[in-house]
Amino acid sequence: MNQNDKDQALTKCAMQVEPALWGYDKIKAFCGVIIQWDDYQQRRTELINEPDDAEAPEWARWKAQDGDGEWYWHEAQPHSDEHTWDMYCPNDENQMIASYGKIPAGHDWRKTLKPVNQYMSNNEPVKSRNEPHGITGVKHRVDRQLNQAASSLTNSQAREFSEEFKTCSDGQPCGQEDYCTDCPNAPHAQDARRLDWQLMQDMKKPRYQDAKGDDWIDEFARTATAEEFHGAMRFTIGKYNRRMGKKDDMLKEVRKMKDYCARWEQYILAKHR
Repeated sequence: MNQNDKDQALTKCAMQVEPALWGYDKIKAFCGVIIQWDDYQQRRTELINEPDDAEAPEWARWKAQDGDGEWYWHEAQPHSDEHTWDMYCPNDENQMIASYGKIPAGHDWRKTLKPVNQYMSNNEPVKSRNEPHGITGVKHRVDRQLNQAASSLTNSQAREFSEEFKTCSDGQPCGQEDYCTDCPNAPHAQDARRLDWQLMQDMKKPRYQDAKGDDWIDEFARTATAEEFHGAMRFTIGKYNRRMGKKDDMLKEVRKMKDYCARWEQYILAKHR
């Protein structure tokens, strides 16, 4: 048996055999290969692929693996449902995928939630998405080194601040030739807002229509409770996320999720007006 076959047997054993099924001698015959306990444990660790806290964004306080194997960084402590983790936080940017892993036999993803060790992070504090360039940018970065409190804003907070006051997150004005990176006040950002508005107008796709030509999402929103509607949206979006790359190509699945998220957003806004 060549090395590649042995390696495949080790991976298969790590995926299919629970740790509790190992004997006291710490060796196991599997698929014609003698496998050592330490090699088995190492391969399971590689398959689970837990992200290192050193790679965590500065805002991340928690990490957890969902039912499909993916690990996520979370700012607020999430709660598990049937397949994944929900974070009760109004800002979706405070949840980000960290790594892709597997769910070996005997590994319970619902027990993977753990706090992130902030002292291990190698990442610098989040700079504003609206970091200025040129001479202003140099002064901005020097001031930031002298006043670390200026780095305390998250990306989303910096963007909200700049949108409201037409400034960068550090209070410096935006405009003319000194626009910040990804500045919401820049002309291209204004164009993006107009595009978002147009997409909202066009988001009622034909596939949402029933046999009568009625939009089933609108109909369901009228007849279902808020909890039922949220559950249906969460399930549908999760379905497209889990099958990404398995049925349709990735871009199609992402666009479907985007459509449902837009309808979900419309429902929430209508309920709270």
